[in-house]
Amino acid sequence: MVLKDGADEPVEQYLQAGFAYESQKPKGAKLTDQIDGDSDFAKFVDSIEAAGGADIIAAIAETDFLNFSAIEGERFEFRNVQNVTRQMAAGRKKLGIVKPDGLVGKDGTKYTEEEVMEAGKRPDKKDKKKSYNQNYLTVSKVFDSGSVSDEDGDEDEDEPSEPVKGKKGAKPVPEADEDEEEDADEDEDEGPSDKEAAKFLKGILKDEDGEISRKDLTLLVAHRIKDRAERDAMVKKLYSTALLKQENGWSFDEKGKAQTITLD
Repeated sequence: MVLKDGADEPVEQYLQAGFAYESQKPKGAKLTDQIDGDSDFAKFVDSIEAAGGADIIAAIAETDFLNFSAIEGERFEFRNVQNVTRQMAAGRKKLGIVKPDGLVGKDGTKYTEEEVMEAGKRPDKKDKKKSYNQNYLTVSKVFDSGSVSDEDGDEDEDEPSEPVKGKKGAKPVPEADEDEEEDADEDEDEGPSDKEAAKFLKGILKDEDGEISRKDLTLLVAHRIKDRAERDAMVKKLYSTALLKQENGWSFDEKGKAQTITLD
C-alpha cells in the first residue's frame, strides 16, 4: 500500500517478485528466498539502495531478504521506468513474431520497432480503447521523516537542510574533537584490503557461474556476510570503481549498461 502525501487513503501497488518455496526437510521446514533478480520487486529494492536507502536494505538483508517490513513507514519519491524489453516481447507475441530480436511476423509482415512497442502496451482492463506502457516502479529519492513537508505546519524562513539519505529521523552530528577525529580516521581504515576483497569477489563469481552485474553486489554479499558492519565494509569496497578496474582475475565492463563483472 502506498499513501501519497496529502491523500486520505492509500492505494494498492503490486510488484511481480517471484516465489518463496518451503523446503521439505524432515526436521522442520525453512523458508528460502527465491526473488527473481529481474523482477519488478527486485528492481524496486535495488533502486532504494541506489537512491540512498542503504540502511533500509541492510535491515532487510539481516532477515535473508525474507522480511521487507523495513520499507514500511519510509517516505520515497517514486519514478516509473519503461520496461522496453518486456514491452517488445509482449508486442512480438501479439504480432506473431517468433524470433526474440525479430521484426517479421509468421505471415511475412514486416514491422518497425515502434509498431512492436505499440502492440506491446498493456491494455486497460476496463476501457479497451486505452493502453499503457509496460513500466516498473523505482525509488528516485529516500526522504528523512518529515522532510517532504512540514507535518506541524510550522513556517521556517531558512532553507531546509539537505536530508541525510536513508537515515530515518537523522540528527545533526556534533562537532568532534581532535581525539575523536583521529579515532574516526582509524575506523575508516578498517575493512577488507584489496587482496581480501578480490578473493571474496572471485568467490562470488565462481558461485554465480562466472558473471554478475555490479548492481547485484549488495544482495550477493548480504547472503554471505551476516555481520552488518563487515557486510557494509565489503560492499563499499567491492563497489569501488578503483578496485573493479584492477581486473585482478576478472573483467569489468564499466561502460556497459549492466556493468558486468566476469571471471577470467
